[in-house]
Amino acid sequence: MEIIKWKILIVAMCFIINGFTKAQNIKMHLSFNQRKQINIDIESIHNIKIGANLEYANERWKEISKNGLSENQLYLFIYDKDKLIDNSVAQKNIQPSEPPIYYEKRKNDAEIKKNAKINLCSKKLKNLQYNLLVYPNVDAVFKDNPCKIFNCWYEFYSLEKGKKYRMQIQLKVKSKIYKSNFVEFTY
Repeated sequence: MEIIKWKILIVAMCFIINGFTKAQNIKMHLSFNQRKQINIDIESIHNIKIGANLEYANERWKEISKNGLSENQLYLFIYDKDKLIDNSVAQKNIQPSEPPIYYEKRKNDAEIKKNAKINLCSKKLKNLQYNLLVYPNVDAVFKDNPCKIFNCWYEFYSLEKGKKYRMQIQLKVKSKIYKSNFVEFTY
């Protein structure tokens, strides 16, 4: 009877240790091109699901230093020297001119897109691509991205031309934060 208890204890400890180490094998590589396209190569030893959207890290809206990162969500950090740059937000509420049924469908589609997940299969490299939204003001955002639903919300950066910046991607999985390489770029 005593031997069975020890075996159960050892098996339980193995499961616990496996749970703690499961998130410790993620590799990320970041690249950026002149068309303002962010490429992330990400590989995990275990299957995980992460948010499909790339969140912009900042202190003004999300208070990253105080609230931390959300689990299983990719965050973009852009630094000017060693200071985290805050992004801006473009928001527009329009009155629906379409029937309520059409509006509800568009609203539901936007909610589904917001909550979409990406499956990272074990030991398979996944390439993710995102566009870096850089605009001088809110009007320029809506010129390129017209608002077609009731509530539009875009996060964007206003960067100075000719200035050097550094960017990095961070991902939190099971309380461990993984960081990509830094990429320096001149806007």
